Amino acid sequence: YNEILQSINSSSNETYALLENLLQWTRSQTGNLEIAPEDINLKELIRNVLRIIEPVALKKGIKLEHKAPDDLVLEADNNMMRSIIQNLVNNSIKFTKTGGKVIVTAERNGDETLIKVIDNGVGISEKNKKKLFVDEGQLTTRGTNDEKGSGLGLLLVKDFVQRHNGRIDVESEEGKGTTFILSFAY
Repeated sequence: YNEILQSINSSSNETYALLENLLQWTRSQTGNLEIAPEDINLKELIRNVLRIIEPVALKKGIKLEHKAPDDLVLEADNNMMRSIIQNLVNNSIKFTKTGGKVIVTAERNGDETLIKVIDNGVGISEKNKKKLFVDEGQLTTRGTNDEKGSGLGLLLVKDFVQRHNGRIDVESEEGKGTTFILSFAY
């Protein structure tokens, strides 16, 4: 009975995440998504996002960590930044095995603000890295616990990052993990 409830809960969470991404993606593509920039404390934002995602990580036995200076501020749209980090952390959890770790860091580097989502998961092959942010029959890969995905999350992330004149890069080694790096000029 408990397993059935967990399965229903997991399925409804996946459906909700998909619908949320679809809604944001549609608004973004139809021009109905306005950017409302404000000063965001990144440490606070990251902490809040991780608090929401923590039950998913705990269920899979994955440790979430974050590191950012107390006073690091980025002028950006709060909802879009939240969505960017949430999608990247969810991805990291999905492709990290039980007992793994996902770390979110934020720092100022010269004239850029960098946000990194680092995991010690299964990594991404060179072939798949090229397909990550391409909008044609999205790359959908099952997670380490057979979790499903729509491939929409990363397209949304790329779109939202670009709307902030930012850049997204990925470093990955199969079997060792992946790091997504977001760069925003200020």
